[in-house]
Amino acid sequence: MPTNHRPHKRRLDELACVYPNAAGLDIGSAEIVVAVPPERDAEPVRVFLTFTPDLYALVAWLLACGIDTVAMESTGVFWIPIYELLEQHGIVPYLVNARHVKTVPGRKTDWNDAQSLQKLHALGLLQPSFRPDAEIRTLRTLVRYRAELIERRAPHINHMIQALKHMNIQLNLVLTDVTGVTGLAMLRAMVAGERDPQRLAHFRQPGCKHSEAEIVKALTGTWDEAQLFVLRQAIDLFDYYTTKIGECDTKLEQQYQAMESRWEPNAPLPDLPPAKPDSKSKNALNFNARAQIARVIGVDLVAVMGLSAVTVQTILSEIGTDMERFPTVKHFCSWLGLAPHNDISGGKVLRSRTMKVRNRANQAFRQAAQSVAKSDSSFGAYYRAMRARLGPKQAIVATAHKIARTVYQLLKTGEAYREESAAEARLYPHGHTIDGTRVAARRWLCRQFLSNAVLGCHAFPALHIVRACYGSGTGVHTGWPNDSDTRSPLPCRGSASSPACTRGNPCDRATPFLVWSRLQARLIRSPAQGRLRRLDSYAAPHSSFLMPAQSGHHDVG
Repeated sequence: MPTNHRPHKRRLDELACVYPNAAGLDIGSAEIVVAVPPERDAEPVRVFLTFTPDLYALVAWLLACGIDTVAMESTGVFWIPIYELLEQHGIVPYLVNARHVKTVPGRKTDWNDAQSLQKLHALGLLQPSFRPDAEIRTLRTLVRYRAELIERRAPHINHMIQALKHMNIQLNLVLTDVTGVTGLAMLRAMVAGERDPQRLAHFRQPGCKHSEAEIVKALTGTWDEAQLFVLRQAIDLFDYYTTKIGECDTKLEQQYQAMESRWEPNAPLPDLPPAKPDSKSKNALNFNARAQIARVIGVDLVAVMGLSAVTVQTILSEIGTDMERFPTVKHFCSWLGLAPHNDISGGKVLRSRTMKVRNRANQAFRQAAQSVAKSDSSFGAYYRAMRARLGPKQAIVATAHKIARTVYQLLKTGEAYREESAAEARLYPHGHTIDGTRVAARRWLCRQFLSNAVLGCHAFPALHIVRACYGSGTGVHTGWPNDSDTRSPLPCRGSASSPACTRGNPCDRATPFLVWSRLQARLIRSPAQGRLRRLDSYAAPHSSFLMPAQSGHHDVG
């Protein structure tokens, strides 16, 4: 009868230690519990208050115990003072996610939490949360405060509209924005005592879509002193917050001017317009933030379709400028919460979704994706294709993911952004780069030309099949990349019934044969020879449908 052998248990202390000089901090609003390795002090767990002198005493005790790294968990902003103080004294702080350390069962106390943090950090089982450098943190504080001011100003706009509705003044039906030039001029005249709709309508700007007669009808209502008082208060508060937003913009401009260029030292201010053509926003910055941001990071991110100066400012204040903090673009998109998270069991995907994150950069990328929905760009074409397949919600996430990958690449390499139209996106549905898209591009070309039934002329020299294998397929005179990365076009020599094409003009009639040769070359290399036979059998009954310009033999050698 076999005996049951109990497995050998290893204690936590017997595991390999990665950070021997590690400590753990459990931070609260009133006190901080600190745990160091037991051999470093007779009292390895101590409690310190959160006053500044006590924080200095805490750091001094950690230095006396030979601590060089600390793991901490906290709620709110209680961790920021001790975090910055530890950085100043050369101790590496790790701000860890509380979800990663609360899954271990046991009695919950601050002392146990501090000791558990110290053990896990010493074993190298904790990952630090992302935090940008000091300059970006200062910028982030100002950007977040500006966004909060805009949010606080928005309810007072609603108070204006509600007061007007109570008086049956339907100004919001004839003006797109009641806080625009026309709307504010009319509102200020109302609270100043003007009641005549004809005189109020004279403030109409030429750009208004509705006529002056329609605006006069909308301004005819029943005047109420109480509602006028509410309207006056709302306008005053709106002006107050607008003034504070302008002061915040001035502080932001000073911050940008104090920052050195991250890409090129002493880089001059580039000559860029504040915004792209046909770009309007009432919450835009009152200085040329586009040029300042391009000087700091070395690349113009506002040129990316869907991104404005305010959006780019929000993104950079959250992710920073050093993309080396993220090993790959997949890590970057996963941190943003835009990459799909798959639950796989038994080789099957049980569930696929994006993780829920509280990330302002995530929101900025989603807003950028929503703004390109109707644009004639590659992002717009991609959004519409994803919307047809997955619906609007998933399409926004997929497009935001695509824009985020573009931003990562630009920040990582410093390349200038080249806009791609929707027509180019339809020609290259998976992007214009060769790496990682060859298989998808070949499949797309196969579907396109099989559906158009432009197949034939299977005999081509092997050399030209290899050279044309990774071409664009837009015409023989566009050329194919060779080993030296130079353009070497393959001219069409024509035939007896069809003269040769003039060099320099696109040759559309030779394109189907080149594409078919590429498909044939790839299928010949593959072990599944049956696929080539099936394609040949498909081409045979459709050979009579070739256009007259394509029926002749073309020698592309």
